[in-house]
Amino acid sequence: MLDVVINLIRNPNYEKLSKTIKTYDWFGDGLRQRLPLLVFLLAFQCLYFPINQIHEGGFTANIPTIDSKLPLIPEFVVAYVMSILLMPLFPLYAAWKFPRELFREYMVAFFAIMVMGYTLWILIPAYVEKQPVKETGYFANMVEELHEGDEGYGTHNALPSSHVYYMTLAICYYILYNKKLFWPGVIFAAINGLSTMFTHQHYFLDVVAGLLLTAVAYELSKWVLVPALVKREAALLES
Repeated sequence: MLDVVINLIRNPNYEKLSKTIKTYDWFGDGLRQRLPLLVFLLAFQCLYFPINQIHEGGFTANIPTIDSKLPLIPEFVVAYVMSILLMPLFPLYAAWKFPRELFREYMVAFFAIMVMGYTLWILIPAYVEKQPVKETGYFANMVEELHEGDEGYGTHNALPSSHVYYMTLAICYYILYNKKLFWPGVIFAAINGLSTMFTHQHYFLDVVAGLLLTAVAYELSKWVLVPALVKREAALLES
């Protein structure tokens, strides 16, 4: 097996591919040039599904004094589902419209938050104990289907809430893109966080952890990862 890997690395085609990957402008100036990066990141996001299924046991982040007081409000399922639909659309629109520097910072933070989120799910597998939905009606049925769906593709993805950190991170960069989106973005982020709790998809601590991870990814991208990437790009241009 090692010989196969060594021969692959020595192959001229591998060297050509490696050079192409290193020199390609992944954060270029248009959707077409950015599409390969976008496809990679959205494919990487799909690791969500297998990672959720590798654990048994784990723990809940339930704080009874807080979470027991959070009612089930079925109507919040609309905001919850809307966020699911928007998750892939936010990076896509950013690839289409964002200036290069802002797009780069967003995508670096996007990748970083996925890596950190997956790592936390593996190291501290947390789940939510879903209670029977006693309410009736269309929205209550949607909540029940949501709970049942979680059981089908894995449950150990509660802490931190990816629903919170994906959407909040996107909103941060959309506000940077257009300052007029500040209050709509803040309101939407708040409703999104509340929707995870009022549909009983997450506990309070899951939401807090999601917000904290967003802050870490944002600052890490801005002050550490992007500057390191810029230096690397400059070194490649000089070589």
